[in-house]
Amino acid sequence: MEELSVKELAELLDGNEYLEEIGNDLAARARESHLVVVFGQSDDLMQIRGAVDDEVDVYNGGTAYFMNRKLLANTCEWNCCPYFKEMKKKARKVKAIWSDTILPYWKYETDIPHCTFAILEDGEFNCEGIVFDIRHCDQEE
Repeated sequence: MEELSVKELAELLDGNEYLEEIGNDLAARARESHLVVVFGQSDDLMQIRGAVDDEVDVYNGGTAYFMNRKLLANTCEWNCCPYFKEMKKKARKVKAIWSDTILPYWKYETDIPHCTFAILEDGEFNCEGIVFDIRHCDQEE
């Protein structure tokens, strides 16, 4: 099957309903195309699907860090791990912006080349998700 582009995947996701953001078949196509889909759920989760499949707790905003085609995770036993702190400086960032008063509730800021799409809830603009190519996150550790 032919790889999807960032723009094509964003167009396929645009207008999907909350909790039905991306189906398994489309997530598999995203994975095969090296694409990452980011969108919000509830008031505290950044959902990540496709080439990376995970979620990040971003209550009151927060950031996900991507490096070498994966989500960077703190594997140290304490929160102020110097190794993780250094890796975050080198990683590509996706910052969650949450608003409980202005729609969309979720938006994302990143310098990774990306396209946006809208997630609706009962016809209202709930979340502005993003799609990007994980290969833009290749860096030397």
